[in-house]
Amino acid sequence: MSNSVDLNDVFREACKNGDSETVKEILESIKNFNIEITDNFGRSALKLAIQNDNLEVIKLLLPKSKSKRIREALLLSIYLSHTEIVECILRHSNYKIFNDKKLVNGATDSFWQTPSSDDAQFSPDITPIMLAAQYNRIEIVQMLLLNGDRIEKPHYYYCKCIECSNKFEFDSLRHAQSRLNAYKGLASESYISLASLDPILTAFELGKELKFLSQEEKYFKNEYTQLADNLSIYTCKLLSNVRGRDELEIVLNKTGMECEEKYSLLARLDLAIEYQEMPFVAHPNCQQKLIETWFTGIRNITKMNQIIRLVFFICIILSMPILSLSYIIVPQTRLGKLIRQPCIKFILCVTSYVFLVIFMILSSIELDFDEINQRQFSTNYPIFYNNFTSYVTNKNLTYRFDVNDFYIRSTKPSLVDLLISIWILGLIVNELKQIYFYSLKAYFITWYSIIDAFSYSLFICSFVLKYYTIFRVLNEIKKLDCENFWLKVRKLDSSDHEGQIEVFKTFYWLNNDRFYWFTWDPIHLSESLFALSTTLSFCKLLFFLPANQSLGPLQIAIGRMIKVIFLF
Repeated sequence: MSNSVDLNDVFREACKNGDSETVKEILESIKNFNIEITDNFGRSALKLAIQNDNLEVIKLLLPKSKSKRIREALLLSIYLSHTEIVECILRHSNYKIFNDKKLVNGATDSFWQTPSSDDAQFSPDITPIMLAAQYNRIEIVQMLLLNGDRIEKPHYYYCKCIECSNKFEFDSLRHAQSRLNAYKGLASESYISLASLDPILTAFELGKELKFLSQEEKYFKNEYTQLADNLSIYTCKLLSNVRGRDELEIVLNKTGMECEEKYSLLARLDLAIEYQEMPFVAHPNCQQKLIETWFTGIRNITKMNQIIRLVFFICIILSMPILSLSYIIVPQTRLGKLIRQPCIKFILCVTSYVFLVIFMILSSIELDFDEINQRQFSTNYPIFYNNFTSYVTNKNLTYRFDVNDFYIRSTKPSLVDLLISIWILGLIVNELKQIYFYSLKAYFITWYSIIDAFSYSLFICSFVLKYYTIFRVLNEIKKLDCENFWLKVRKLDSSDHEGQIEVFKTFYWLNNDRFYWFTWDPIHLSESLFALSTTLSFCKLLFFLPANQSLGPLQIAIGRMIKVIFLF
């Protein structure tokens, strides 16, 4: 017994110190020698050899090791970054048998296994490529990929398939941990770089999933958030490796699936904005391309004096009507192409919107002038006034318009209303073009577009009600010229309720005195909607402030502060 113990100690020390001759001698002299012996810390001979990077000893131990020990040995080698040992294990026939068996049983077979104390270092669901990816062992990841290994992407969080349901019922904690372990591997820089054809797209999509999971699995929120942040850093590293303009254009213009060679202007930047990848958007290389695109066609303006630049922009603003007409009538001319440049387009857009706001202010001022220019019924229709007086003084009527004289409502829209209508129509056409080119989903991804859509809807409702009222007034005025109408007025009696209501409505629509209007009169509703849409239009001016490098950050900071206050 003593000799046996001494021999085990000698064998362990030989494995630990890399004495391959002694190990070989013991294995050859004792055919059934138990190599699974452990020291006081539970470390087997194979583990001791791996920890001390004794490759020759490992080659002697592998043929006599069980498949379970080979898996442990491989994971430990990956963890310690012993590349040569990993390569040796992958090429060994025993590992190939173990790997083939795993493929037959399925990749998720290990999930159902109960780990022993020896397996405590690595979870049963951890695969070699998963562990190598988590620690960014790039050479080992490459070897495993060439060997056919892949990290299986977890099912959707709300997946209701039988496999997910069974896993959750079996062990909900292990189910959550296995998902986290898989995403740790999938989010690895080395794995994405080697396994993906389009690393930036893969990182963006994976980052979106991780942000979603951070909100759903609150208990692993910090872990998922950290993984998403690491992916943002990774994409910035990739962008930092761009060395020229052509490379940068390829990176930022790439679109479509990772296997497709499709390119569109700044498509990848649009995707970064959609996925809230702020570090990528703020990267210097990305900003350089943005500025270059912003001043396309007028690049020389950036090198001019500030005063000359100001004069140039003032000239652009003053020539807005000419530029707009040239864009509509002859878009292929130099003037038509000039207005397509992002910088010029932005200036004209802001200018146009400022004009719209001015028209809205004038519209509210114009109400006071309307009261001065009102037309009185007795003055404009003296031949009908006697008939109207007899109708008003008829005390037998249940429904009677009890006003001796009144001012007539407007029969045509004001010039300012027409200008606002044309402006809003043009803006709506522009929004519809955006929906057509970028899809409805992409359009409503920002609050800017949502507020626009809501504001324009209110404007449409407001002007529809206003023009409907004008149409009704014109129709009622036509009735005044009809002899049959006044004949009906003279013949009204207390029993003719329908006739009374019809005549009452005629004079109601003609009357411009708000005191006698119903609460839900179309003009009341129109003005309420117009006031609300005007308020939203003023708020929209705030969306132009981020274009300024001083006001933009200040507005963002204030916005976040207000959000925190509301949350509190």
